[in-house]
Amino acid sequence: MKLFLRLALYGVTFFFFFLLFLLTLFPYDSIKGRITRELENGLGGAYQVTINKIRPFPLLGVVLKNVQIKEARSQNDFIKLDKASLSLRLLPLLWGSVQTRFDAKIGKGELEGSFASGRNRYHVSLSLDGINLGELKSLATRYGLNLSSQISGQVDLELFPAEPIRNQGSVHLVLKELRLLESELKVGEGEMAMSFNLPPLQMAVNTVPSVIDMRMDKGNMEVKSFEFKGGDLELNLSGKLYIAQSLSNSRLNLKGSFGVNPAASSRLPFLVLIEKEKGSDGQFPLTVTGRVEKPSIQIGSLRVPL
Repeated sequence: MKLFLRLALYGVTFFFFFLLFLLTLFPYDSIKGRITRELENGLGGAYQVTINKIRPFPLLGVVLKNVQIKEARSQNDFIKLDKASLSLRLLPLLWGSVQTRFDAKIGKGELEGSFASGRNRYHVSLSLDGINLGELKSLATRYGLNLSSQISGQVDLELFPAEPIRNQGSVHLVLKELRLLESELKVGEGEMAMSFNLPPLQMAVNTVPSVIDMRMDKGNMEVKSFEFKGGDLELNLSGKLYIAQSLSNSRLNLKGSFGVNPAASSRLPFLVLIEKEKGSDGQFPLTVTGRVEKPSIQIGSLRVPL
C-alpha cells in the first residue's frame, strides 16, 4: 500500500511540475510564430498572416484572437477572424511537426476541421457551414464585387508545396444562396481601367442545388462541376486547375457558358456589348484561362479586360 501511495505521489508531483512548465516556461511566443509560418506556407506564400493575441490552455490547445490574413503583394485584407480555437498538440511542435484541430466563426458562418504538417507535407480537412463570401474582403477591394452567400460542404486536401505533382484530395461545396449586391465592377488596369455598375442579382437559390465539385490527383485539380442554378444569372463551367508551387501561379483552363434570365436582362444594359456572342441556345460561351492571380476571361470571341 505504501508503495502504491509513493507511486501515486510521484505521478501527481510529475504532473504538477509538467503543468507548471507548460504555464511558465513553454515557448508560447514561438508557437504563435510557428503557427503563422505554417499557415503562410500552407497558403502558398501568397498571403500574410497576423495573429494579434494567443491564449494558451495547457494540454488542451490555444485560442487565437484577431487573426488577419492579407494578400502579401498588395496588403489588401483577405479575411479576418475575430476568434479561432485550436486544439493543438503542443509537444510535437518541439520536434518540428504540427497537429491541430480547429473551429472558427466567420461572420455568421462556421468553419471547423484539422490541419497537420511535417516533412514538406500538409493535410487539410475542412467542414463549412453557411460561409458568406462577403467576408472575403479582397473581392470588394480588388474587383468591386459585393457578395452574400451561404456555402456549406467539405474540403479534404493533401498538399506537397515542393512537389505539387503529389497533391491529391477533393472539394465539394453546395451553394445554398449566392447573391450579388449592388456593386461597381472594376476591370482593366492603368489607362485600360474601367468600371461597371452592377445591380443586385440572385445567382444561386436554396430550392435548386448549385454545386462546386472538384477532384485533385497528381497535382492537377479537375473541376467536374462549377455551376450556379435557379437565379437571375446561371453559370456552368468545368475543366482543369493546374497547381503550381505558388498558388498565385497556378493556372486555369475552364470552359462552359452562362445565361441571363430574361427578367434580369433589363437591369444589365452592358449585355448589349456582348449580344452578338450569344449562341443559338441563348447561352454565352465562356472560357477562363491563365494564372489564378490574373485570369483571362473570354466570352465567345470577346476578351474581358481584367
